[in-house]
Amino acid sequence: MPMVSLDLDHVHITVSDREASADWYERVLGLRRDARVPHWASDPTQPLFIGSGRSRSCIALFQRRPDDPPRAGDHTVGFAVSGADFLAFAARLDALSLTHRDGEPLTRANTVDHGAAWSFHFLDPDGNRIELTSYDHEMIAAALTA
Repeated sequence: MPMVSLDLDHVHITVSDREASADWYERVLGLRRDARVPHWASDPTQPLFIGSGRSRSCIALFQRRPDDPPRAGDHTVGFAVSGADFLAFAARLDALSLTHRDGEPLTRANTVDHGAAWSFHFLDPDGNRIELTSYDHEMIAAALTA
């Protein structure tokens, strides 16, 4: 039986330092600590939730333990933004000093045209893959070629 209503609640990400990671996500993507479960945020064995505040979906930052095995596969977390926000992010790339998923600095040259959307692919400080995507394709194409 199909679900009648299904919304993404959260995605787990393991990090070396929950507070430092929360600060990085706020500085780079504007995500803030979510106050729904403050007793979890104060317990290092529980998740620290961060989100945009515009939706219920969020990221649950879990403290990585030294004995955690490495993870294999693609564990990209994708965020959708407006065309204007995508271009504003592109304009801030030099100041953000982000790392492309190939290990090199992220630049405007790393913008990916998917035909229906534009994306940037980069890493957080713990090597988690992040994708910033906008479906305002024509607007961004016009701005990038201007």
